[in-house]
Parts: sequence; C-alpha cells; structure tokens
Amino acid sequence: MNQQTLKELNDKAKTLFNEGRYEEAINLCDKIILDFGKNKEPGIPEQVARALNIKGVALRQQGKPEEAIKSYDEVIQRFGKSKEPNILEQLARALYNKGVALGKQGKPEEAIKSYDEVILRFGKSREPNILESVARALNNKGVVLGRQGESEEAIKLFDEVIPRFGKSREPNILKQVANALYNKGVALGNQGKPEEAIKSYDEVIQRFGKSKEPEILEQMAMALYNKAWALSEKKESLAKIRPVFNKLDKILDIMEEKGRDTSTLRSNAFKLLSRIKAQGKPAPGANKKAKEKALKASKCNLSTRLEIYLSDVQKHFGADKQKEYFERINASKKRTDEFLTVKSRFKENAGFFMVLREWNSYTPVIPAEEESDRGGGYFIRYHNEGIVIDPGYDFIDNFYRAGGVLSDIDHIIVTHAHDDHTAELESLLMLLFQYNKNNKEAPKQINLYLSVGTYKKFSGIIDLRSPVFKTFHILNRPAKNNEQRIAVMQGAVLTVLPAYHDDVLTRDMSVGLGFEFETKDKKTRKIIFTGDSGLYPTSRGRKGEIETNTADPSRAKLNTIKGSALYEQYPEKFKKPDLMVVHIGSIQEQEFKPGLELKTKEEGDWYYINHLGLLGTLAMLHQVQPDAAVISEFGSELKGFHIELVRKISQALQDIHARESEGNQKTFVIPGDLTIIYDIDQGRFLCHDTLAFEDHKELRFLESKGRKPVWEKSTEWFEAKEEDRERVYLIKGKENISSKELSRFAKNYSEKFFNKKLCIHADGV
Repeated sequence: MNQQTLKELNDKAKTLFNEGRYEEAINLCDKIILDFGKNKEPGIPEQVARALNIKGVALRQQGKPEEAIKSYDEVIQRFGKSKEPNILEQLARALYNKGVALGKQGKPEEAIKSYDEVILRFGKSREPNILESVARALNNKGVVLGRQGESEEAIKLFDEVIPRFGKSREPNILKQVANALYNKGVALGNQGKPEEAIKSYDEVIQRFGKSKEPEILEQMAMALYNKAWALSEKKESLAKIRPVFNKLDKILDIMEEKGRDTSTLRSNAFKLLSRIKAQGKPAPGANKKAKEKALKASKCNLSTRLEIYLSDVQKHFGADKQKEYFERINASKKRTDEFLTVKSRFKENAGFFMVLREWNSYTPVIPAEEESDRGGGYFIRYHNEGIVIDPGYDFIDNFYRAGGVLSDIDHIIVTHAHDDHTAELESLLMLLFQYNKNNKEAPKQINLYLSVGTYKKFSGIIDLRSPVFKTFHILNRPAKNNEQRIAVMQGAVLTVLPAYHDDVLTRDMSVGLGFEFETKDKKTRKIIFTGDSGLYPTSRGRKGEIETNTADPSRAKLNTIKGSALYEQYPEKFKKPDLMVVHIGSIQEQEFKPGLELKTKEEGDWYYINHLGLLGTLAMLHQVQPDAAVISEFGSELKGFHIELVRKISQALQDIHARESEGNQKTFVIPGDLTIIYDIDQGRFLCHDTLAFEDHKELRFLESKGRKPVWEKSTEWFEAKEEDRERVYLIKGKENISSKELSRFAKNYSEKFFNKKLCIHADGV
C-alpha cells in the first residue's frame, strides 16, 4: 500500500470522526497503526503519526482522556527525534492535544508543561502547520492561566500571539490571532475592565471584518456577542447596543450560507437581546424576528432549541420564583436528611404511646373541602424500641413533627389493607433502604407484621429475603381460645385480636391488637386497639355468601347471636384493660333511634357495618370497661362534631355508672387527636389538645439538655382509684366549657405542641 492510499484511509478516519462515529474511526486508525507502524518507507511514518493523533482525539471525545494521552505519548515516543517537517507537524499536534486532554482531566499544571514544550520546541519553526500548533498552545496556556486567576499572565500570552502571527496569511493561524484577541477581551472583562474588553472585541472586527473564512467569522460573531454583553453590563441603552446585534445578525447569516451551525450563537444572542429588552420594558413581540431566526437555526439542534424555550419559561418563572422554588427543594431535602438521622431525639428508656392520627380517609371517597383532612397512625416506644401501627396518609409527616426519626422505628404493624392504614408503608420501606444506603456500616433492620390482606396487597413489592427485614409475621385473625401471641420485644407481648372488617382484599382477615407491657414497677399494662371493626360480623348463608337485611336489601345482615359480639371474642385477660383505642368510624342515622323502632327492627339493624359507629363504641366501652379510652378514626365528616361527641359519650358513661350500685369502674374517655401521649409506665396521659392545660418539664419525653420549657405547670389533676392503685390523668380543664371553646383550645394547643414541645431536639434546637 502506497502513501497516497494510506492518506486516503486517514482521511476516511477523519471523516468518520467528524460524523461522530468515533468507534469506527478508532478501529480504522488501529488498523493503520498495526499494519504500518514499523514501516519506514518515506511518507508512511507521517501517516502513522497522523492516525495516532486522530485516534487520540476520538478517544478524548468518548470521554477517555487517559487512553487519549497514551495515544499522544506514542507519537512522542516513536517520532520525538524526527526532523521531517511533516512528522514534526504531527509531533507538535500530539503535544498540543496532550495538553488539551490533561486540562480535561483537571491537571492544569501538567497541561501547561505540554503547551510549553510546543512553544519552546517549535516556536522558531517557519512551517505554517507547525506554527498553528504554537499559536494554539499560547492561546490555551493563556486560557488555563486565566482560569487559575492569573489574568495578567494570560493577557501577556494573548498579546504575544497578536504581533507574532498577526501578519500571517494562513487562515488557521489568523483564526488563532482572532482567538487571542477574543480571549484577551474575556480576560479583561473578568478583571472588571469592560472598556478595555470592548476595545479588544472591536479589534477582532477591525482586523477581520472582510474575512469570509468560517472559522474567523465564528470568532467575530463571538466577539460581537461578548461586546453586546459588556455593553449591557454597563447599562448602555438599547439604541447603542442594537447596531452590535445587527452586525452579529449579518455575520450569522453569512455563516449559515456557508453551512455552519449557528444555533448556539443564535440562541444566546436571542436570550441576551430578550434580557436587555426586558430591562427596558419593551413592547410585547419586540424581539420576534430574532426569536424566529434563533428557532430556525436550531431546527436540528434539540439542546439549543430547548434553551430558547427555556428563555420563554424564565419570563414567567423569574429569579424570585426560582429562588423560592429551590429554597423549598432544599428545605424538603433538609427535612428528609433530618428524618434519616441515626440519633434518636427521644429520652432514653421513655415508654409511651402516641396518637398520630385523627381522621380516617377511606370515607367519604369524594370528600367536601372541609372533609379533606387525612389520617396518620400510632407510635409506641418501649425499652428504646419503636412500634409503628397502621402508617396511613400523613403518618411520616406527623411522626417527624412529633420528634420521631427513622432510626426510632423497629417494628411496623398493619391491621388491614385499606389505604388510610397502609398508605405510607411503602414510603417507610423506601426511606429505610435509603437510610441503609447512607449507613452501610450499621444498617437497620425492622420487624414486619402484616394482616393477610395487607400481605396480599404488598406481596409484589416486598422482598422478604431482603436484609432490611429482621423477622416477618402474618397476623391471622384468631379463633376463640386459639391466640396468636408474639414477643415483640423484651417486656412487650402482642396478642392478635379479632376484628370484623372487610378490607376488599379479604372479607374477614382484619385484626385488632392487644399489648401487654411489663412496667418498671413489674406490673402489666394492657392496651387494646380495636382496629377498624364492626361490633358484629355479617351473617353468612350455607354457601358462605353474605345475607342481606330483609328490611333494607341494600344493607348486609349482621350475625347478633350470643358470643359473636366483638367484645365477647376478646380473651378474658383483655377485659378491663388499662387503655383501649376504639375506632368509631362514622355514625349512621339509624344509630340515633334504636329505641323508637325496637319493636319493628332486629338488634342487628341498629349497628354500623364494618365500623363500630356510635352504638358499637358505647357497647365496647360498656362491656370491656377499660380504665381509659381514646376514641379515634373519626370519619372526616365528623370534623367540627367529634370533640363535643366524645364529651357526651364520656358524660353518658359517667352518669350511668354513677347511678349503678357497688361503684362500678369509671372509664375516662378522650378523643384521639394528634397530640395525645400516654405514659405506659405510669398509666396516665401527658397531654391532650382539646382541654385547657399545658405540659410541664417532668412529663417531657423529648431530650432538652437542660433547656427550660417555655411554659410552667398550670393544671388540675383528675384522680381515679382502682384496687388502691392511683391513676393520675393530666386532663381536667375548665368546667362547663363550650364545644366552640374546646375547638379553639384544640387548634391553639396543637400548634404550640408541634412548634415548641415536640420539635425540641436533643441538641436543644
């Protein structure tokens, strides 16, 4: 193969490179190097050196600067001692290209050394192609120094290029002169010398204004653009800047005629003109022509066209809005980072139950505006382990606002598959994976307890083989006298209780929960969660189908035979518990008038199906006789009614018990709002947002590091005795307080509770 054929192969490799087909270009260069690398015939080594240079540039474009440098070094090693002008041209180019690659690697000092070698070794050459590399090296060295803050040294180098090569007639060298003048203008602008910068840009136009060479036209266009920018920074008028844009527009037109891509410059010019006009408050559509040209030039350039679109968006989404948006994003990230912290903010060995839900959100499906509140869940902390129960809508936000972080969660329990009990289970698991990604040396494991319906719902996304799960339990609805008991942690045992609730995925596999906690004084504190449940199960025919109510075919018939009521299904040890959390759901019209229709309706017709409702709640409280009760899971349609409703329930129970003989136990009842905390060891409530009282430091569960609380103790105490055991409830407020006042106290105290009490961290923030 002769020199001409080899040159044609290199030309083909260069064409492939220009088309962006880098891998094909590299493969062709490798073939040339392999087949002719040892050939010493005249003209052949020059083409081998050229192939190595093309390969290096293609590798750099592929983002492989280290491999590119190896290719340039091979040119230097093979041909470093050559004196052939054509080979020296490739050698100078390899040294220059090596400097560029080193700069891309973030090695400015090594890049400068490579440029210096070009300048020192080939500075006195008379070969135009070699001098082009020298001029390039001077320019690039100046740019590197400018980026390092050495603008004075950079300007000296640009000034060296201008007289040294200014009289050349070679287009490629003259382009470097134009480039030096442009770079000098940029450096002067960075020094805060806009007047001198503009002079340098003007010199580009004066020297090369008649040139038709595409490369030089590009330098003139960039100089004009930067001049317009500098004038705008000086707050010059649009009338003074307009001629600069007119010249720029003509040059870009010429470049387009010569087939050059002007989309980026068109786009930048359009955005700059738009900004200048916006400062002068122009008439709408004043820059329509510039925009049309920019769009036309960017027809085949998506990134540039997107920039033009973005400039329009920015008109309506300005700096203030952007600032607000990114502040919000950063605040959100900060909250997430805080939630994923390793260190708990709760006191060591604090034992408490926290209500973090208020409303259910399963009904109504299409809520009115005033019914848009969402649920939450519950949280228990005991022996420094945390139990999440039914993490529904907004649970994570409520938990975070209450001082909780992800590392506080060790157990997650879900009683049934409805969204208001499961909505944030997946989010908790995703956050757990993120937490472990950030804490690979000490990853966290959790114990997962799911009802059958919940397991069916999430089985496709939960990998139980994952190391994030320490143990996994299916909670099965128990048959009578056949309990499922789980030792959750030291001193805490969970008993799965029955519930009558169709969660769509299962008809009758929802569950309630019964906890037994061994307190510090070696007593057992019992807490029941009814979960979502009706008082009675639906009646089934022989084939298992649900029977309909004869009086109202749209309703199911309830099975009210003896022994089927929910309270009758509870194990004996869970009668008279310390605390019962009762889910009321909503109230149906027939619940208010069972006595009026007692003769015409069966008992089962009174009750709410799938929830306890008002009558079911009263029945459970009367029959189970808890020492205290939290009524929770209000349908959002009860908003504005629930506080007064619970007061009336409590008063009704107290009045009836007071009339009965032998001093039957009184049940204290409060509504389940977001700020209730129950001290498991002491068996008392620490706070409640619907009665007029405030917390004090002895009852705080969040670390304060000596910081004094904002408020002092100012409460009355309500005492109830059972078997000589004193129960203290920090809940008695003003007598004869109205429902309206209670709602006001709820709102005000809730805000104070979250903003001041619960958000005090261990570091006192």
